[in-house]
Amino acid sequence: MLKSNSKQKQGLLLVIIAAFLWGGMSIAAKSLLHSGLKASQLVSLRLAITSISLLVFWSLRDRKVLSPPPKRELFKLFLLGVTGLALNYHTYFLSISKLPVAMGILLQYLSPVFIIVFLAVIRKSLPGIPIIICIFGCLLGQALVVEFFQTPIQDIDQLGVFYGLAAAVTYAYYTLLSGHLLRRNNAWVVQFYCFSFAAVFWIVANPPTDFPSVFDWSDCALILFIALGGTLAPFALFLAGLSRLDASIVGVTTTLEPIFAAFLAWPLLGEHLSSLQILGAALVVLCVALMNIYHKRS
Repeated sequence: MLKSNSKQKQGLLLVIIAAFLWGGMSIAAKSLLHSGLKASQLVSLRLAITSISLLVFWSLRDRKVLSPPPKRELFKLFLLGVTGLALNYHTYFLSISKLPVAMGILLQYLSPVFIIVFLAVIRKSLPGIPIIICIFGCLLGQALVVEFFQTPIQDIDQLGVFYGLAAAVTYAYYTLLSGHLLRRNNAWVVQFYCFSFAAVFWIVANPPTDFPSVFDWSDCALILFIALGGTLAPFALFLAGLSRLDASIVGVTTTLEPIFAAFLAWPLLGEHLSSLQILGAALVVLCVALMNIYHKRS
């Protein structure tokens, strides 16, 4: 029992750190997209740098990770990389290119709703009332953080909303499929092949060409941060946390990302938070904590 609780605490901490890094990545991505870089170009660079870094690292550290798994598992990894990871990154970047960062993140993190519905259908049982309350509490808190209720409907880009919802669906999809693959495969194998398939697919489909003429070294530094600090590191933490926690818990815990993004934007972008936004952030943190407590007891 103690080992189980310790494992869950470790998983929770890993997912929280991943959400923090993803929040920082979102701010860097918004800056690059405003400088003229296309969403498809940013996805190509992000995936290429990440997959090459993994290839070099595991070639030097442990080549067993590079050994391909059975064909059936390899095909699932291909699906995870192409229809999950690559499409999620693209739809997410398209969303935040047309919407405020926090609002784009808010839409993506409707994903726990899709995860809960899918698991309820598969398991043929509805989640407990406390879990449902916590999920909607998280969504309400995020809406307060991004000032959703203060934004006139006509000012919200409808195409951006569509991309945000698509990001939510693909995020839920790769969270569930990742959890399935981690039951039979090493987390590092899943990470390497997932990113490799996604990178090859996206570079072939959208070669990273025609960069903006104002592209400079600071932009290169931001891209490296997005690929390594905002992708490679948090995805490894996410997989490690997913191997210790239920997918529904992981999905809800990652809703902390827009909270971290909003608080990071305060000193970095000068975007001050109102008392209502801080209240929303506190509500998300409270709901995440309560859901994890409920999960442990049940």
